[in-house]
Amino acid sequence: MKYLLIFFCLLPLASLYAQTWQDLTQSGMSAYRANQYAEAKKYWEKAKTQAEKEFGTKHLNFATALNNLGLVCKTLGEYEQAEPLYKQARDIVKVTEGENSAFYASALNNLGELYRFLDKLTEAEKLHKQALVIREKLLGEEHTYCAQSYNNLALIYDEMKAYGKATEAYLQALTITSKALGEKHQVHIRTLHNLAQIYAKQNNWEEAEKLFQQILKLRHETTGNKHMDYVNTLCDLAMLYYNQAKYAQAEPLLLEALNIKNELLSSNHQETKRTRYDLIEVYEKQGKVAEANMLKK
Repeated sequence: MKYLLIFFCLLPLASLYAQTWQDLTQSGMSAYRANQYAEAKKYWEKAKTQAEKEFGTKHLNFATALNNLGLVCKTLGEYEQAEPLYKQARDIVKVTEGENSAFYASALNNLGELYRFLDKLTEAEKLHKQALVIREKLLGEEHTYCAQSYNNLALIYDEMKAYGKATEAYLQALTITSKALGEKHQVHIRTLHNLAQIYAKQNNWEEAEKLFQQILKLRHETTGNKHMDYVNTLCDLAMLYYNQAKYAQAEPLLLEALNIKNELLSSNHQETKRTRYDLIEVYEKQGKVAEANMLKK
């Protein structure tokens, strides 16, 4: 889950020559939502310049412009460019809105997420913990923004290989999302999926299998079986069985995944090829040479 300091309704793309900060910001948001990141960056660079003219550099709107520009830089993989933008936005919001505001918590969250990408895990953990404290105090412990903070902390602990802490953080997030969003909400399902992967990394096969099967059922009910989220869960459950040498249980899952990927992505897509290779290996592990050779053709 990713959040901006301010959300705007989506409007049609406007001219790059739009004069007001709000016009430029809205147009950048529309471009970003349409995955037109280079276009969004152009709008938000102009929005930053315009915000400085309209409001000065100590105003929330200028901080929002910095934040949005930082977001698109991060999305484009321009992490070194994003860091000073996020830090300046945080410092402005700290003064204009205060250290106990939702805006400041969002600024901490955004910088923390960037630091995770930069592998500055200790700094990222500290920022997300700060954001969580503010959010719990301001919004209550059962707010979805608190779940976001727990999710972000869990991702950090996963990268630190602190799987016990990651498990605890995901469980906290799930408690919130199940109540606030419901167990069929995609955010809740994604968190379940992340937790299942943590169990798998600890070789806690029983808990991982139970969760992956639950997720597979939820995916089927919410997105149907012609969706990549469903297919990816099939593959993850198959790999769980493969790692336990349960090849007969992995086989039908990979076969189903391969058939769906052939339909959704084409037989030459890299993802389809990966699943085909996995299924070939599963056939070979069981001595099914004919089936393996058929897939190699």
